[in-house]
Amino acid sequence: MNNEIKKEYLQKILVSQEFKDSKSYKILLEFLVNSALDGRKLSENLIASEGLGKKGDFDISSDTSVRVYIHNLRKKLASYYMTEGKTDELKLSISKGQHYKVTFSKQILQGTNRKLFTYLLIGFVTIILLNITLWNFYSTEYQNIKEVDSSDPIWKEFATSKFPILLVIGDYFFYKEKTENGNKYLRDVRVNSVKDFSELIKSDDIENKYLLTEITYLGKYALWCLNDILPVIIGWDKVYDIKLSSELSWEDLNKYNIIFIGSFKSLNIMENITNGLNSSYRISPNAIFFHDENSDSIFTYSAPKNIETGYLKDYTLVSKLPGPNSNTIIIFASTHDIGHISSVEIFIDKIFLNNFEKKYIVTAKSPVYFESIFEVEGFERTGFKPILKQFKKVDKNYNFPR
Repeated sequence: MNNEIKKEYLQKILVSQEFKDSKSYKILLEFLVNSALDGRKLSENLIASEGLGKKGDFDISSDTSVRVYIHNLRKKLASYYMTEGKTDELKLSISKGQHYKVTFSKQILQGTNRKLFTYLLIGFVTIILLNITLWNFYSTEYQNIKEVDSSDPIWKEFATSKFPILLVIGDYFFYKEKTENGNKYLRDVRVNSVKDFSELIKSDDIENKYLLTEITYLGKYALWCLNDILPVIIGWDKVYDIKLSSELSWEDLNKYNIIFIGSFKSLNIMENITNGLNSSYRISPNAIFFHDENSDSIFTYSAPKNIETGYLKDYTLVSKLPGPNSNTIIIFASTHDIGHISSVEIFIDKIFLNNFEKKYIVTAKSPVYFESIFEVEGFERTGFKPILKQFKKVDKNYNFPR
């Protein structure tokens, strides 16, 4: 592999979402790579002065900033290879220790745990079969299609705009632990993204113990909502695609009108989109918060589950937001499955939509965006009719966070 190819690949990383706004880490990574390609031997003093712009009085015995920067740079590279770079043919690595050797290698997919892989494979096969079955059935039986009018104020942009529709199904984050008997795959409800994983491994001892993996997991009712929403999309005669939330890229957020369905724990990069809302959530213990700006009050909604009976109360964030490229995003996110299952059901129900829109979505020529919280009680995937607890319109100039 010649140096020109390596330099071109470096530029691809530097303009990625992970690095493009991190000036200091871009400079540091570029310095490390160029030094390696020039055959220079790196020391902490050299990295400090030329890679980080430290002054001549830098003392490695009292200043650990080089090690901290390199440690964080490795994390950013790990994050890149779990998101935008996960399909790259090459992989750029910085060795552990104080020599900071930069290497380029062919990227090899991580090995998989058989049980987890089986669940994932079943999920993918189910999606494919469901698509084929629904398309073949509904394309010849139009009288049975679940209809939502293409002029409906909530769904109009999805039914009539130039953008294809992307259905995003939330899947859960896993990581692995190195043990004497091989790798052990772990699921921690507090660790739901590469960002959370980076927080987990802040100490070097833990970093050497836990590793990222490409394995994810679909909940047993993750695909249930497709039975409701796909016939509606087919009724609009729209082009659509389906992805897991772990596969979603920033490029997708510009190319599609997006419908997210899943748990708060499976939002992945969609979490960034909700950061500007009045609604927020906590993973453990489960709760949704709503900031009422008029009264400057915080409303808290917890989502308990009775372990013995299986009866539970759930809260769902249903939000329609402007996307970054004049596209539209709708989010159905809840703590348990019954929240988003029940919310999707009512938002394709003509009677509910008519009543909801008359009260909250005043007919307007311009798109109407909003955030809302619904309460629903029930068992697993069977919930009673959701009750609206909070509603707030979102400005059309909503600051799309990244």
